[in-house]
Amino acid sequence: MFGEYLDILKNAPLFEGLKTAQIAALLAAAGARLEIKEAGESFIEQDEERPDIFVVLSGRAAGERLSVSGALSRINEFLPGSEFGDLLSGSRERSPVTVRALGRCAALRLSFDSLLSAQSAESERARVVRNLVAIASGKYFALTRRLELLTEPKLRRRIAALLLPLFEEQKADEISLPFDREGMAAYLGCERSALSRALAGMRRRGAISYKKNHFRLLDLDILNKELF
Repeated sequence: MFGEYLDILKNAPLFEGLKTAQIAALLAAAGARLEIKEAGESFIEQDEERPDIFVVLSGRAAGERLSVSGALSRINEFLPGSEFGDLLSGSRERSPVTVRALGRCAALRLSFDSLLSAQSAESERARVVRNLVAIASGKYFALTRRLELLTEPKLRRRIAALLLPLFEEQKADEISLPFDREGMAAYLGCERSALSRALAGMRRRGAISYKKNHFRLLDLDILNKELF
């Protein structure tokens, strides 16, 4: 069932450290399913209890939250190899977001309980559970950083706070963001037109250059000044 996607799963954080044959055996033992959604269809609904664990195999999905006032905001996007539902699958909490397909999207679906009860090698299950804990920790700190970013009133500072860590982590002067301009605006919590104006201003100042989702660092000092 997952033969054509095993290379993606092997490189997914959830299955880090497992060989292709081990992943295939574990998925079969745990009753994993292939789920395909068309644009706008949901994998997880907001307020759903204990959703399953999903790993995107092709296409893209997005987490969206509907506020009490009726405003819809995009929280994050999921590309092939990334997972969602992992933080909630073993908890008693309800999902704070709806995860919808952005175009045709295929995902592996795996329940937390079936993973723990799978009749497979204990070392394989233990490795996946350790990976789940590491993923949860990483997402917690990523969420904390994003909350700090969104509380910044100046948009150019938000942009700098997004780009600078990526330049530093990748140790490169050129990076690619995992979302388009609309997705970037949603991530930064602003209108797309406001984002375009802010980026154009930073380009005029000589801090960055960009084309679509590709950004190049031209002057680190100027970009740093946006933060301090």
